[in-house]
Amino acid sequence: MASEKIPLYALLIGINSYLTAGFPSLRGAVPDTLDFKRYLETELAVPSEQIIVLVDNKATRTAMIDALAAFGTDKRIEKGDAILFYYAGHGTELDPPTPWKLDGNNEKIQAIVPYDCNSGEAMGLTVPPIPDYTLKVLLSRIAREKGDNITVIFDCCHSASGTRGSRPVESVESDSVVRVRSAELPSFVCPDNLDEDILNNGARGAFVAPKHSMRGLGSHTLLSACGKEELAREERGHGRFSASLLRLLRQVSPENLRHSEILGHALFPRILDQNPQCEGIYKDRTLFNRKVLPAQRKSFAIEQKGGNYTVGAGTIHRITKNSEFTVYRKTDITLSNPVGTLVVEQVAPFYSSAQVPEGSSKLDLTQPLISVIKKLAPQEFRIRTPPGNGFTSVYHEFLKARKQEFGNITLVNATRDDAHAEISLTDENRILFKFNTGRGLGGTLDVAENSIDNDDDDLARVLAAAICFYGEFENHYEDSDISKNVSVEIYRLVIMNDQTMGFGDFGPPRMRPVGPNLYNDGVVNVHMQYANAAEDDYIPYGIRVVNKSGGDLYANLFHFNHGELSISPCAIAHDSGHHTLDVPLRKKGGALTIGYGNSGYPAVSFNVADGLDLEVGFLKVYLTTESVDLSYIQQDTPFVVSRHMVQHKPKPKTAWTDIIVPIIQHRETLRHDTQIQN
Repeated sequence: MASEKIPLYALLIGINSYLTAGFPSLRGAVPDTLDFKRYLETELAVPSEQIIVLVDNKATRTAMIDALAAFGTDKRIEKGDAILFYYAGHGTELDPPTPWKLDGNNEKIQAIVPYDCNSGEAMGLTVPPIPDYTLKVLLSRIAREKGDNITVIFDCCHSASGTRGSRPVESVESDSVVRVRSAELPSFVCPDNLDEDILNNGARGAFVAPKHSMRGLGSHTLLSACGKEELAREERGHGRFSASLLRLLRQVSPENLRHSEILGHALFPRILDQNPQCEGIYKDRTLFNRKVLPAQRKSFAIEQKGGNYTVGAGTIHRITKNSEFTVYRKTDITLSNPVGTLVVEQVAPFYSSAQVPEGSSKLDLTQPLISVIKKLAPQEFRIRTPPGNGFTSVYHEFLKARKQEFGNITLVNATRDDAHAEISLTDENRILFKFNTGRGLGGTLDVAENSIDNDDDDLARVLAAAICFYGEFENHYEDSDISKNVSVEIYRLVIMNDQTMGFGDFGPPRMRPVGPNLYNDGVVNVHMQYANAAEDDYIPYGIRVVNKSGGDLYANLFHFNHGELSISPCAIAHDSGHHTLDVPLRKKGGALTIGYGNSGYPAVSFNVADGLDLEVGFLKVYLTTESVDLSYIQQDTPFVVSRHMVQHKPKPKTAWTDIIVPIIQHRETLRHDTQIQN
């Protein structure tokens, strides 16, 4: 009998010794790589023929790129199989080529250093490092062919600028010396055509543009050893990060471990002078996605301070006084064995102070615990129905059996403007929803429509989604110190080096903004100009958020579509567990770009439903003074059943605010002779 296929393929690269004498030798990169190979073979039973290992002189630039690209054409790999790309060695940073300076920050780009890098003549490099953007494009190509079940692990420095004057004196005889996995390339200037051969080879409302969906953080999940301005270190013959990660993986099966849980796991220690990062739209998937865990509700950490418990959820999570949490052991993956309850007494922006109910035992914090929201303040949802319409009787019959679930819904005798939705029964016995956008945009823009069959289960699904949707949409906190100092810009994007909308078989191209900022007078107007009058060729748009305030900020961006009650992520805060997270919006001018630049977030496009000429959606930008992961608020439309941070220092201000950008979508077909050219 043929053995069961293990759907996991890996490329493992480790470089201790470099061809160029100017790069300091490492001691742990190759052992770490071989340790990962042994882990895959012994713990996960991955056949050796499914693991490619390149160490030292085998890890040339050409060999690394070819081995990575080969995943996309490997016939053994089926779409959805797990792919692992691991690199241990030197990292570096470079000034970007002129065409890449797109986001206004002029930030350096990060790169990994192959064995033969800088091995040419003294006049300069003939073999450059491999920049992050080249890697993103290669990973995007793989994702388009084999799916986005790709895990990338980098144990190297994201930045080399901090190594000047800080590198220790190395002792060849000693493994206890701390070495830095960073290489300096002070004389190298990226040519404008760097990796040109690689880079240029050819739902309704807002969504990730179809041909951009696999770009950057939409194609893979990245686990990195440190922040982009930090140094990855090794000692005692191993990288600190790799050793900690492997120690965790040998104790906790990847089948029960999400990417986002790794860095905050009780068995993953804090690493001295390093803050590992977890990035990617799909970071809540299990590691290697070897099986799909049951859908998990968002959990929050618990700490005990004095006589109270502090829960890592606050007003931004819709927590109010008397909200309740159910408590579980962190090891209870399925959340099936509650060990207690907490009731909120005081609420701050990101944290709550809570107590156990009167008469209940105190929580046992000798083991790590987590909390899950059990009860929020009732979210009133107001509906109206036209006088004399048959839905009134349908609703009363429906409510008889579901009063406990939908008791917070109020049937009001009011104008449509005072209700969240007008619901009616049509002559075709369908239930018609007219959702109030609540923004006073005027006329039909104030209403979004959709309908379902007259079925109790369908109605329950839509009402539950509507309550969650409006609960998130109306959860607002005004902090003018933040909102008045942050700008949001939206631009149309074009391809940098290709005048067509076709991307060949290679994957998404580099994009740049063109034309003026479309966010004017408090609204964005976008016209549904289809590049080739085909449904999958929607024009891509990019978003730029600029922080002009005096404090660092973090951002989550979502598109709210009232007509479909869907909440779609455009950018989600990264994760660093109990480590310090990189700041995406640095004070006094930091910018986050979506769809272009180096953030890795894909472009967005807009669509108008069949039969309509105009729709409205809203971009909601959550801005926080601490990193807050809001990925859990995203939701699919219920209208289609899915089968798929001696002298007193003032306490830092903790606050959040949100900016809502109305986006009006007009239907219009763009003729070929009027297409915007590069």
